[in-house]
Amino acid sequence: MQTALDVRERIEKLKQKEFGEQLQVAQEIKSRIVESQEQIKQSHVYTNQLKNNGFTIAQLQFNQQFCQRMEQQIQVLEHQLQQQNEIVNRKQQSLLKATQDRRVLEILKEKEQQRYRKHQDRLDRLEMDEIAQNFSLQRRSR
Repeated sequence: MQTALDVRERIEKLKQKEFGEQLQVAQEIKSRIVESQEQIKQSHVYTNQLKNNGFTIAQLQFNQQFCQRMEQQIQVLEHQLQQQNEIVNRKQQSLLKATQDRRVLEILKEKEQQRYRKHQDRLDRLEMDEIAQNFSLQRRSR
């Protein structure tokens, strides 16, 4: 029983590690989205500064193209994030099942230990009763 429990614990730790890694990948994608959104905001600030200080058409076109590329990148990243979240959910379910499997074995082990202790207590009581009975018989025979 202990060997099976050890295996289940190792499996659970492995699932936990996999879940953590996939969660980290999702966080990295989210960070890249936020970073891209921040770059777009900075680009808009830069555009406003250009408008206030004088600008060329080429500067505005370059800035507009940059914003379009960043928007496209955000769309790609959001799609990747959606796929990654699906992977994270699957890994989370896998971890949950591994945790439940381990817990089931822990409960079975505890019940087995309780049965063993009850059996041992019963044997101890029987032995003590026999000793008491023998002692009582010895006292009567004197």
